[in-house]
Amino acid sequence: MKAELIETANEPLTGSRRPSGPAMLQLMTLSEVAKLLAVSERSVKRLVGRRSLRCVRIGRSVRFDPSDVRRWVEARKE
Repeated sequence: MKAELIETANEPLTGSRRPSGPAMLQLMTLSEVAKLLAVSERSVKRLVGRRSLRCVRIGRSVRFDPSDVRRWVEARKE
């Protein structure tokens, strides 16, 4: 499901879990990004610490914009 979200991040969001008003961004959790990239949560934290992967901080929580994750992956393709 999250892979689909990343592929369609620029499309309007719909569905029961998403707001019904103006399209709002669905942010990913640290564990969702780790699963998507097939790495540990610690590895994702390191990327954030090095400012390699952008994140949004909400209090003590860290969230990720799917389009930022997609751009990060695209920039590392060989």
